[in-house]
Amino acid sequence: MASRGYPSSLTSTFLIQASTVRFLSPSANSQTSYHWTFLQCIILNQLKLQISMLSGMAITYWCYESPAFKTLLANLNNLRELYLDGVDISSSGEEWSSALGKAVPRLQVLSMVYCQLHGAIHSSLSSLRSLTVVNLKLNDGISGAVPEFFTDFLNLSVLQLSYNNFSGWFPQTIFQLKNIRVLDVSHNEQLSGHLPEFPGGASLETLNIQYTNFSGVRLSSFSNLLSLTELGLEGGSISMEPNDLFLNKLNSLQNLQLSFAQFSGEFGPFFSWISSLKNLTSLQLSECYSSKIMPPLIGNLTNLTSLEMTFCGFFGQISPSIGNLNKLTSLRISDCAFSGTIPSSIGNLKKLRRLEISYSELSGPITTDFGHLSNLTALVLTGCRFSGRIPSTIVNLTQLIYLDLSQNDLRGC
Repeated sequence: MASRGYPSSLTSTFLIQASTVRFLSPSANSQTSYHWTFLQCIILNQLKLQISMLSGMAITYWCYESPAFKTLLANLNNLRELYLDGVDISSSGEEWSSALGKAVPRLQVLSMVYCQLHGAIHSSLSSLRSLTVVNLKLNDGISGAVPEFFTDFLNLSVLQLSYNNFSGWFPQTIFQLKNIRVLDVSHNEQLSGHLPEFPGGASLETLNIQYTNFSGVRLSSFSNLLSLTELGLEGGSISMEPNDLFLNKLNSLQNLQLSFAQFSGEFGPFFSWISSLKNLTSLQLSECYSSKIMPPLIGNLTNLTSLEMTFCGFFGQISPSIGNLNKLTSLRISDCAFSGTIPSSIGNLKKLRRLEISYSELSGPITTDFGHLSNLTALVLTGCRFSGRIPSTIVNLTQLIYLDLSQNDLRGC
């Protein structure tokens, strides 16, 4: 490193992209030491290296190796940010929690996505009171209860625990944290809980409890979440239908994800509520088995840029009102019971870049109106009952990079 002109004491804050850097091992130059006290961030791409001499820094560690976790953290007691996403730590909850609690007491950002962590989170992690971001998603070996001590992290703004294996009761007090902006515990099917009545002034922007065992969710409890932009709910957890007072709330909502696998109530009020959310840009509906008709009110959501309907029991034709959604760039309708032909109004969606209509009972010829969708880069019309000739207007789709018309009864142009 000395031959490359690096000073022995780095006194300014900067970022090193270290994808081509070679680090000398202690045996290679045992007389040389470097004091990286003020280094803030280093990005290490696919390297094997000794970093125990680096202190006062943030690490983005992209090496895909399996380093000893204690070794990785040795002497990094001033570390503020740690990103180990995709690194195979393969460590138990007690091991990695204890290592962090002892080695990096000033840590503010912890991101360990898909690190093969397993077991329950240990209480030794509770010493990291400065944490503002905790991201442990995609570690399906993490089990046990969500720790109550997360409530003691008063500056916590992001808690991302999706796609793990938590169980038991989710601490309700976490919802009350003053600074919490993102809370995602989705895809923890054994995790139970109730949502509180959120107080006025709450900072929550993203809340996702899809595919959990939450119950007794009252939609009116969200009425004070004036900053909420993204909401994911499990329909079976909802015990109260929206009322007129609530229909005018959540004007800030932009992304709505609803799964109705266990829902047994009336869909009409839900669809009326959804259609009132004029600022929605993304809507995902799944497993609406007990609703038989696609709500034409969806055509009122003229700010939508993304619409996805999967595994829904909708039958009959796709509502022609879908042609009102002229800001759509992505439309996916898959594994639904639609029949009849594709409405010609779909040709109005001239901003579409991705269109998928798959695995349904739709039949008849493919409408020539697809030729108007000149911005399409992906067109998927597989697993339906389309017949006849592929329309010659498809040659107008000069931006296409992916085309799938398989599993139909089609002939060439």
